[in-house]
Amino acid sequence: MKTTGLKLSFILLFALSFITSCTTEELEINDGENFNELESSETSNLTIGDDFLDYGIYWFNEDDESVKGFNEANNTAINVALEYYDASKPTCIYFHGWQLGSSEDNYDREGFYFEDGNVNTVKFWKDKGWNVGIFYWNQFADEVEVKDAEAKIWHANGPRRMRYRLSDGSYSELQSPTSNLAKLAANQINKIVGSNTSGNVRFAGHSLGSQLATNTALTISNRVENGVYPTSLMPNRLELLDPFWSSDPKSYLGNDWVGERSRDYIDTMIDRNNIATTWYASSLILDIGIGDSNEALKDVVAFQSVRPWYINAIDIPSKHSNVRHSYFWSINFDAPREVSLNFFQRRGATGNVAASASTSTSRILEMMGDDNEWDQVEGRFTVSPEDDEFERK
Repeated sequence: MKTTGLKLSFILLFALSFITSCTTEELEINDGENFNELESSETSNLTIGDDFLDYGIYWFNEDDESVKGFNEANNTAINVALEYYDASKPTCIYFHGWQLGSSEDNYDREGFYFEDGNVNTVKFWKDKGWNVGIFYWNQFADEVEVKDAEAKIWHANGPRRMRYRLSDGSYSELQSPTSNLAKLAANQINKIVGSNTSGNVRFAGHSLGSQLATNTALTISNRVENGVYPTSLMPNRLELLDPFWSSDPKSYLGNDWVGERSRDYIDTMIDRNNIATTWYASSLILDIGIGDSNEALKDVVAFQSVRPWYINAIDIPSKHSNVRHSYFWSINFDAPREVSLNFFQRRGATGNVAASASTSTSRILEMMGDDNEWDQVEGRFTVSPEDDEFERK
């Protein structure tokens, strides 16, 4: 989403902060999960008259160009050139967040170009031998009330069901799928990535997309546990990029909060799958009256504060979006240095590293589950993550 769109989204987000949560009757928890369902009946991405719906995984090449990776009409992967996807390579799938106004902006979609740094961050991943894809759900995420977009991650029969937005600003259900977004994503990932031989699958979710990444990962974990999906499909890494969870109980989750449910799912995957999970916090998005601070999760995952002080202090939307760019850029550099205060209150290197895209999974696992947090103390006034350092606290 463009910067101007982000600012508009934030203004509306704040203005709508006291709109009530979902008011639907309590719905069946887990959306009637059936581990054997093929979801082959989902509608395809077609244009029917003036009605247009397109969602799902798109693969990127080093030039930040993308191609569609899945055909909903026949529930199969689309064969793409190796420059986009190679089944022998490690794979990162990114889940974007709320997309208010994107449909009327010619169905605007996020890519990997970082305007502040004038860099194409996906090239760094491709140079290091990665497949990189985005699960686009922008038409479903284009809701005036962020909680209406959020509900679609968890349940197909939430307050707005699975409606999607068109370029004229209207909403449609003509081609709406009958499963929630996590199930749709899990099904596509299984069909496309299920034969991947790298043993290295990573999910990264920004803002509201962190919930989608989490629920999709848990759906895959459950189906791996039940022998429906291959063990190799389970992501070994979950990156939460300035995540957002709305406050208040949700009837479609049996009155759980979405943050509570996300935390339970992450706990399950840590115990069951040893998934390495990092929370990168870069803004005050959870502190403006509508978010859940989810403090208990900080003690479970590796929690790291990213401080882009080169951005104006009151520009929360830019700080919020910055983290997804700096994260994808960070693969190009060595893992950032970890420092701590010594007896003389001077910072010194500990010999360890902090979290970034290039940090080893084993190191992320070491950082998880204790009282330590990591706070950026160097590189705060520069765009590039190359000079970042983080103090262990």
